[in-house]
Amino acid sequence: MNMNHLIARAIVVGVSALGIATLSHAESFTIQLDGPMDPLYGIQNSSFHGKLTTCGYKLQNENHAGCTGNVSYGAWFDGPINPYKYNGNTYFQVPHSQNFRFKLPSHNWGNRLTWILEPASFTAGYPEGAPLSPPVTDTDQSHYNMAHWIYAPYVVGSTIYGLTHHEWYPEVAPFGGKIVADSVPVWGIGWISSTNGGVSWAMKPINYSAPSNADRLVIVPEPYNSTYTQQYGFAHPSNIVKEGIYYYSFVTSISYKPGGVQERGVSIIRTSNLASATGWQFWNGSSWTTVNHGTYQGGSSTQQPYIFWKETANACTILFAHNVRKHSPSGKWIILGSASCANNPKRATFTWIDNLSNPSFLDKTAAGQPRYPEFINQNGYSMPANKYVSFFNIDPNISSGDNYETIGNKPLLVGVDEGLGFISHQFLTITYTP
Repeated sequence: MNMNHLIARAIVVGVSALGIATLSHAESFTIQLDGPMDPLYGIQNSSFHGKLTTCGYKLQNENHAGCTGNVSYGAWFDGPINPYKYNGNTYFQVPHSQNFRFKLPSHNWGNRLTWILEPASFTAGYPEGAPLSPPVTDTDQSHYNMAHWIYAPYVVGSTIYGLTHHEWYPEVAPFGGKIVADSVPVWGIGWISSTNGGVSWAMKPINYSAPSNADRLVIVPEPYNSTYTQQYGFAHPSNIVKEGIYYYSFVTSISYKPGGVQERGVSIIRTSNLASATGWQFWNGSSWTTVNHGTYQGGSSTQQPYIFWKETANACTILFAHNVRKHSPSGKWIILGSASCANNPKRATFTWIDNLSNPSFLDKTAAGQPRYPEFINQNGYSMPANKYVSFFNIDPNISSGDNYETIGNKPLLVGVDEGLGFISHQFLTITYTP
């Protein structure tokens, strides 16, 4: 899911506005780093601060007796961390198509050596994560079941629901008994559930006699078009949060328009029923529209999700909204993401909004002036270019719920570095001025 060729163009459109709060917005937030970004652990290989083995994460200088494996492909974070609590423990997925996860016994964020990689299976030297049903790697585009990244689990009682980042490739190549991209993918947002605490996951069954199984996705991309040269569709769902009776998520939205121009930015989806892939709605700019699975959304469709912070013509202000959390001191929703430009690669950004049910003022003021996210203040510290960022509360004295939806003024910021090689982290200080 390499975004580099999508975002590395340097036509500076709107960059000067990025990082400037709306001029007529009376209230304000300041978010800054408390110190340097510290490595949390190594993922892709053992060249940083550790490696993943059948016994879980181990430091380089630890005794690895009885532990095998040095996980590479499939066990690095190709997405942000979205923790959740289940049965007395915290978990977070390793967002990649093999779908490993980490278990933090008793919610212990402070002792990483107790963390357990699940499942620790290295059969035939190739790591396998949690199984998905029906099995993935289906090459039929209409089945929407080629490769799923588990991005956004959400616990409701004894059931975990979630959203996936789905990729379908018109051409694939074999790799260790799997398939990998050998062409430009089409992106979609899938739906999953688990009744055994995330040990395995189920999706809506495939109807092999149907002309399309688009109803297995919560929002549907335009079908593959061989004239398109860059990936497109809907991708990278944020964590899920609940407001009122609805559950919300932010997604990357990329559509091709007439003339071959892409429109890129962020869209918002919601549902009142997490137990179904159908019935989801998207914000159309003035109200909510129910997804019609008989067609697709975006592109030249009659169904057009609104694209916040929309860019066209290969501009470099593309924004991602990886996380949304409720800031309890202010009652606002803070949206964390990143901006990708050649001169400021993948810098963490944030913005906020009073409520999610009417997000009209997320990207504009009451006077109709543009409103852009702001950069996190690095406070004089170096902040590596992070491909994916997340933030959440780990203070046991602050209730964050089973899904880490709520934060106080000192959340933990976690970033996945550009090469997917290691995770870095640092606490943030949030200051709200009414």
